[in-house]
Amino acid sequence: EAHPDDSVLRALIAHKRSDGQGLERLLDAIRNNGAIQSAAAEARVFMGRGLEALATLPEGAERLALEEAARAVVGRNN
Repeated sequence: EAHPDDSVLRALIAHKRSDGQGLERLLDAIRNNGAIQSAAAEARVFMGRGLEALATLPEGAERLALEEAARAVVGRNN
């Protein structure tokens, strides 16, 4: 979305073949356009909302497991 006029990136996104250089361009574009950081920030917001909702439930192993799962998923770096 950040590079709508780049035919190489559009072809790669559409699963068309390209050379290694084209793939590297796609990876660089993904890494450098802020989308990953934006998605991670949005995930943290949703996790916060989820944890707030869980806080209304009785304490117990089930609630703790859900809280830990949310933190683990959002805290991943890959």
